Amino acid sequence: MSTNGSIFQAGTVESALVKSSSLMAVAMAIALLAGGTAARADDECNTYALTSAKQMQQNESKNCGLKGDGWSTDQAVHVAYCQSVAPEEWRKALEDRKAQLKTCG
Repeated sequence: MSTNGSIFQAGTVESALVKSSSLMAVAMAIALLAGGTAARADDECNTYALTSAKQMQQNESKNCGLKGDGWSTDQAVHVAYCQSVAPEEWRKALEDRKAQLKTCG
């Protein structure tokens, strides 16, 4: 025991607190970065859904008759799809529908 009756050596508690605070700061930074990434992904998926629904509206207004995966005005369906695939995949889906719409009068 130390001279003050404590089982801790001088500086040990302070050192542990500094380490604990540092770990907490790192954990918070990681959480903020992950949250920012998730928010960005949500924004991208909302934009994807809006664009996809507009493409379907164009399909209908031009009487193209395009059907199948991705041809829906239901934005919730588009958000769910976007969240389930890599960004490259949903970007390709947008481009594919855009190309199909160009072939329609």
